This record gives sequence, C-alpha cells and structure tokens, in this order.
Amino acid sequence: MTRDIIIHNIPAYRRAMEELRCGRTFGVIGANDFHELPIEIKPIDNYVEIEGFPNCCENHKKQLKYLKEWFDEFPECCEIHKELLDQAWFDKSLYKGIELKILNRVSYTLHFIDDRIFNDNWYKDITDYIEFISLSFGHPNIGQAKFLEFLTIHIENAKQEDIPKRKQKRLLSFLNKENEHDYSTEPNINILHDIYIQWINSLPDLEFLNPSKSILKKQLPLFNSKEYNPYLKVFKYKIKLKSELIDFLLDSTKMILNNITGDKLLKKGIIKDIDHHQYQLLIEEHSTSQELDLGKFDNGEEQYLNILKRWLKKEKDFFLEIKPFISVRTKDIQTEPLLKEIFKNSDHYQKFITLLKSSKVEALNSDNEWIYEGPKSSIVSCFMALEDLEITKKIHSKAKLRRIVKQQIKFEGNEKLFRNSYDQTDFNYFVELFTKEIKTS
Repeated sequence: MTRDIIIHNIPAYRRAMEELRCGRTFGVIGANDFHELPIEIKPIDNYVEIEGFPNCCENHKKQLKYLKEWFDEFPECCEIHKELLDQAWFDKSLYKGIELKILNRVSYTLHFIDDRIFNDNWYKDITDYIEFISLSFGHPNIGQAKFLEFLTIHIENAKQEDIPKRKQKRLLSFLNKENEHDYSTEPNINILHDIYIQWINSLPDLEFLNPSKSILKKQLPLFNSKEYNPYLKVFKYKIKLKSELIDFLLDSTKMILNNITGDKLLKKGIIKDIDHHQYQLLIEEHSTSQELDLGKFDNGEEQYLNILKRWLKKEKDFFLEIKPFISVRTKDIQTEPLLKEIFKNSDHYQKFITLLKSSKVEALNSDNEWIYEGPKSSIVSCFMALEDLEITKKIHSKAKLRRIVKQQIKFEGNEKLFRNSYDQTDFNYFVELFTKEIKTS
C-alpha cells in the first residue's frame, strides 16, 4: 500500500527529525500534525462486481442513501468531526465519493471472507485484510466507522452455512475491538524507551556488568508481539503498556542480579580485588539510595530500585564476612603468571599454540577450546610433557597450574583434574611431539 502523508505542522516534524539526529531512538509527531487521504483499493482477483452496483437492489440503495445523508451533514455529524473545521488543511471535497468507496470496500471484504472462511488460516488472513481495508481510509479515517458498521451487520446476519457460528463470533469480537480502539490511549513509545534506558543506567556500575549493559542498550524490549500483514506489506508491533514494561524490567533485574551474586563471581574467579569490589558496592548502594530519596523514579519503577538496594546491601555484607577467609587466596590469584610467562623461551610459547592448532595435532580450535581426541586428562599429559622437557617452569601446585592454563585454554574437568593421574600414552605422544617440533627446532 503506497501511502501519501501530508505534514502540515512543519515545526513538529522538524523537532522529531532533530530528536533522531540527536540520538533519540524514535521521533514522534502528533495525530493533528499530518493527514493522509484515502487510497484506492482493488479487490482480490476472483472478485466479480455485481451489475449496476450499488443500485442493484433495494438493500444497497438504502445503504447508499443513508451514506449520502451522512456525508451531506459531515463534518457537522458529530463533535469529533466538527473539530476538522478548525484544521487549515481540511476541505470536504477531498472526500468526495466516499459513500461509494465505503460500499465497495464492504463488498470486497465480504467476498474475501466468503473466499477464505474455510481455509486453515482463515482468522489471521481475514483480520489482516480487514485491517488493510480499515487503514485504506487514511488519517483521519473518514468513513472507516461506517465501513465497520456495515460489515458488522452483514456478518451478524450471515447464514450458518456461509459463516459458522464459532467463526462468526470471533469475527464480530474482532470488529468490536477494531471499532472501539482508541489510538489516543496507545503507550508513548518515547516514554517507554526513556524508562528502559533509565533502568539500564540504574543497574550497578560494576566492571563485570558494564559489557552486559552495553548490550542491553542495543535491545528494545518495548513490544509484546511482531506480526506480518501481507496486505499492508508491513510488520506490526504491539507496544507494551507501561505496567507490562515495568513487570518485564522487574523480572530482568532479578535474573541479572541472581547471576552475579558474590559466591558465583568468586567461584568463576571474576573478583580479583576484594577491597576494590567492596568500594564499588558501597558507592553503588549510596547512589541507589540517593535516587530513591530524590524521587527520580515513579512508584512502579521504584520496585526494581528497592530490589537493587537490598541486593547491594547483601553483597556488601557477604564480602565483609568472607574477606578474612579469602584474602590470602585472592592475593595469590592476583600474582599468578600468565600462561606464556611459564615458558622459559618466549618463542616456544607461540610455537606451542600454533602446533596445537595445526591439522597435524588438532588439539585446539580457533576459540582456544581443547578438542584433542582422548580422555579429559590429555591436557594434563600435554603440560606434564612440557615440564618434563623443561620447556616450561616447574609449577609445584597443580591447582595453580590448572588456573594458569585455564586463563588461555578452555577445557572440561573439575578442580581435581590436574591432581589426578593422566594417560601415559598421551604423555609419551606429547613428549615425542614437543621434542621434535619445539625443543630441537
């Protein structure tokens, strides 16, 4: 559908464009800032026009007479349409012939229903077509209400063999919602977007969380559904209500915070500096409390700020209690060397990595994942061979060696892997390989 939109509030349009240029995701203009005239519609291919339509029968003659009387009175037919008289662009002659267009569209739609009502996807197909016809009346949608009124009467009076009762009921329910839809109550998408960005900014400013916050800013969970209308040739999105968005953000807050609790971060080795992390938690707790006290959020949004505040306090208390038990371990982890630093010759490290990724060995993939065909302990055999050949320094703590290797190479196996026995055949293979390719090269 080609739509010609005439903007008559140029300053409003410029403001919307300026907002986009300044980085806003959406530019919005008001309903009274533009208009769109009705467009011409053609019926589906197998439609056959009734000879003499709409003067073909008394029923259609009455409908045409009713519409002409309505249009003679238009726009003083109701309070809403009277407001058009205050619009500088409005000219009643722009809608000349709307009576016949309404009757034609009703006829096209009834034929479409008759053609598709017994198909498997009848409901979506028919409602998509009705939506297509409804939007063809332009903006403001002069004549759409009459179209829906006549279509409703026809469907209400349809015979059981033409439209089964169950399907008739669903179509009438759809038409009732379409007729009563108040677009003025649609959520303001810019307000929703502001709430979403404000939520992201309210999340704790912690080093390990910031990359995720950057990803969240590129997402827009402002819609409940996305459907394609083949007649309009566009996707239509159902915008979340403000309450729905806040519920979504509440659930998201709980999910994110559940994944970054102190116990999990310590197990993964993400927290390297306990003192610095405690400092960050203290700063973020104060910041969240200030935002609550200064009333930057409304009552609904305060729900997830309260969750953040409670979480930050618990995390702060947790690290205060556990710090004496892990301070020595944390210090040890901080001073651990990198994998390449345990190689006595820096050139040997690069040869080692290249060799493991080669087609000859195929022990590492491009993501540095250990893929060697053999038991999990094959990676232990590999590093024991390096130590035995004195290519790498001797690491007496096997737990420490495991942590060093884990920095660079992803492998399966628990904390005990490097302390357990390893396969002697794999060990002999790596000794021979490294002697030839690294030691003597």
